[in-house]
This record gives sequence, C-alpha cells and structure tokens, in this order.
Amino acid sequence: MDESQRDINALNDLSEEFARLYTSNQQTLYRYAISLVMRHEDAMDILQEASVAILRKMGSYQRDKPFLPWARRFVYLEVLRYRKSKARSIAMFDTEVLEQISLDAEQIEPLLEHRRTALRGCMTKLTPKQQELLQIRYSEDTNIHEVAEASGRSVHTLYDQLKRLRSALMECIDRQLRKDGLA
Repeated sequence: MDESQRDINALNDLSEEFARLYTSNQQTLYRYAISLVMRHEDAMDILQEASVAILRKMGSYQRDKPFLPWARRFVYLEVLRYRKSKARSIAMFDTEVLEQISLDAEQIEPLLEHRRTALRGCMTKLTPKQQELLQIRYSEDTNIHEVAEASGRSVHTLYDQLKRLRSALMECIDRQLRKDGLA
C-alpha cells in the first residue's frame, strides 16, 4: 500500500470515528442549543449551522480530548451569531445570563443523561396501556383533548391518570438515582 492510499484510509477512519461521535452527541447538542434560545426552530437552525462548522473543522479535533465540549463551543458561537442577527427583532438574555445558562447546561447534562437512562428503565415497568398513553400524549404531538376523545375518557380522568403516571415515574427515577449514588 502506497503512502497516498494510507492517507486516504486514515482519513476514512477519522471520518467514520468523527461521524459516530457527532451522531451520538447530536441530541445533547440540540438540548444545549434549545436551552440557550428556547425555540425549537431556532435551535434547529443553530444546530444545522454549527454542524457545518463542526464538519469543516473536523481535522482540528484532537482525538485525545472529549468531543462534546469541543462541539458545544461551535453551538455556542452559532448562538452568539444568531443573537447578533436577531438583536433588534426579539427580546434576548443579556450576554452574561447567556454565558451562565451555557455553563449550567454543560454542568447539568451528565445528571440529565442519568435521569433519561433511569426514565427508560422505569418506562419498561409500566403496563403496555400506560406506556401507550404516555407515548400518545407526549410523543405524538397531541393535546389532552384529542387523547380523551380518541380513548373515550374524560379530560379530567386523563389528567388524573397522567398525574399518577408522572408521579410514579418520578419516584422510580429518584429511587434509581439513589441506588446508583447520584441523588
């Protein structure tokens, strides 16, 4: 194998590793963006622009350093660009507040990931009907009135059921975090 072929193979290996790192952290980067701008559409636009910048700078990523803080920096810079472009059209946080939110989001993300993992485990302990109710209510962009109508139950009954399910899930998550030494 000649030197140019080795360079191409090394670049392909780096590209695959980088793609894995990026895709495994994409949701976290989205949550970070939305914590700073509060609107889904804006966070998606910011993430798209940050993704382009991240891919352009892929060669400067140091493999021995954590990927997420490096990638977060691109999202933060895109948020600053976004703020500058929207400065006159919408009310925004002061830059110091934005920086504090950014730091808080970075610090709390590991705990949130533990909570999400615990939630997935706790969801498996619910009955299929309970899981379906939560799925319909929270994952399919439906409102409580649509769910009540489709299920033949009253809105009040559904609110009560959802409240009990949320409480049970919170207790389960808290128990799991305590068991894992995280609460």
